[in-house]
Amino acid sequence: MRSYNKITLFFTVLTIPLLFMINGCEESELVPEEEMLVVQAYLYTGEPVDDIRVTWLNSFANEDSVCQPVNNAEVTISSNDQVFELELFPGDSGYYYYPGNLPVICGEEYSLEVKVNQEEITATTIVPVMPPLAEITDSILYIKQVDEFYDMRGMEWPDPIDITWDNPDQEYYFFVIDNLEGNPDLIFSFMEDEEEGFFGRKFSMITEPTQLDFYQIQPRSLIYFGKYMVRFFRVNEEYARLYETIRQDSRDLNEPYSNINNGLGIFTAFACDSLYFEVKKEI
Repeated sequence: MRSYNKITLFFTVLTIPLLFMINGCEESELVPEEEMLVVQAYLYTGEPVDDIRVTWLNSFANEDSVCQPVNNAEVTISSNDQVFELELFPGDSGYYYYPGNLPVICGEEYSLEVKVNQEEITATTIVPVMPPLAEITDSILYIKQVDEFYDMRGMEWPDPIDITWDNPDQEYYFFVIDNLEGNPDLIFSFMEDEEEGFFGRKFSMITEPTQLDFYQIQPRSLIYFGKYMVRFFRVNEEYARLYETIRQDSRDLNEPYSNINNGLGIFTAFACDSLYFEVKKEI
């Protein structure tokens, strides 16, 4: 199964890269007159290949839903004369994955091919180089556990964690912050539900892409004690162009960027490095 929600948790930029055309399923001038194949495909260094989705984008003349998952596609990814055939996840999702080891290597070019009936679409991407070395100001935060709601008033918080890196060319980067504990303690213990826990005991925070050279993790935004992993992603050219399109003024809406031949969507790759910090109870 998909190893974790990865960047699919990112509400507009990654899970909805075509905005009005893919997942919005609302009336838009960008929807084509005839149905087209749409691909959302992401590769991550050091991670399984399991974030490939294929859908039909139907015209509004069609009585069926505008967005429909495709579960009968032949999906392959190739690199250096090696061809990897992907498999469909169980269910009616339109997601595909590679069950074995498909290494995603910085600097390498990868090709995607999707065949559905008589339709065939292709795309290529190059995995960006690793992000620059990032420095983190604190590896340990001490925070008091809050047992009652009224104890939050006047509570003193530690300083934010600063992450800095070199970015002279103003390239795009973003972060995914995950709590690594299997059964972590809540910072705000009064929010615990004895039967269901708190949000399924999962924490994952995803930032918007930034062209700056620093990022702050605010202690107030954290939910649990324990160890955290911060994934630091470098974005490649096609994703940067996609994000620039999505950021445009709504009064000057243009068709979102696509690098899919004979279809719509995005096939892109991310290089990732990891940093770590820990939140401990202040006694």
